[in-house]
Amino acid sequence: MRATLKLLLWLLAGTGILAAVLVALLFFVEVDVYRGQIERHVSTAFGRDVVLEGPLSLEPSLTPRFAVKCLKIANPDWASRPFLASVDKFAIRVGLLPLLRGELQILSLEFHGVDLLLEEAADGTNNFTFSDSGEPTALPAIGHLSLHNAAIAYAAAGSPVRHLHLERVTARKAPGQPVELEASTAVNAVPVTLSLSGEPPGDGHAHGPWYITLLGEAGDLSLRVEGSIADPSDWRQGEYRLALQGRHLDDLETLSGYPLPAVGPYQLGATIRFKLDEYLA
Repeated sequence: MRATLKLLLWLLAGTGILAAVLVALLFFVEVDVYRGQIERHVSTAFGRDVVLEGPLSLEPSLTPRFAVKCLKIANPDWASRPFLASVDKFAIRVGLLPLLRGELQILSLEFHGVDLLLEEAADGTNNFTFSDSGEPTALPAIGHLSLHNAAIAYAAAGSPVRHLHLERVTARKAPGQPVELEASTAVNAVPVTLSLSGEPPGDGHAHGPWYITLLGEAGDLSLRVEGSIADPSDWRQGEYRLALQGRHLDDLETLSGYPLPAVGPYQLGATIRFKLDEYLA
């Protein structure tokens, strides 16, 4: 999951380059005429070929919105398919006045119908590490992010492909307020909802420790995790307190995939080991 998080941060930073290019075209009516130019600028920013297959639209205003249907990011030659990721619809809205002052302010990002396949070869190379030459160096300010109907898969050499489907993910960051993230999905046909609140240290520095609270519900079970993370990009380095409650064990059996004895009383114990570079769930 750490790889997925770092990739997501990298992709979000790349959208800043996209926004800057698009705003330069605000006063052109036929934005589709500039498809090739946009693709070249965005591909350079990402360090990978980016293809905009569907129609483009641009709404000129003080908060211009650009949308494209069917966006694809290319894979390296050795990967199992031509594209690392495809998005049915992508939209970005930026603040024009801050941009004129040299400040990139992304008001909203929308991703609909995401198909992402992360692959790792036997020699350790992967398709989600991009070249340093095109890597953005800073993440722009993002007010609201939404992800709808996302299928994420991870394929390591010699291991079965692991899948994660997210019905909806939203993230918000208001000035002076904690980062808020909500997600809904299903695990083994059990509906799961998660709510995450993360707050940086009081000195305002971007790097940890961050204080987080995670609330989750899965069927009859409720989960609460509180803790601190030394580096928000590396969840392996942190301290967590976990509480799990529920009236019935049926949902725990379904979620875990491990059968429980037919009769009680029960005594449960667990050793939890996180290998977030290998597991999505």
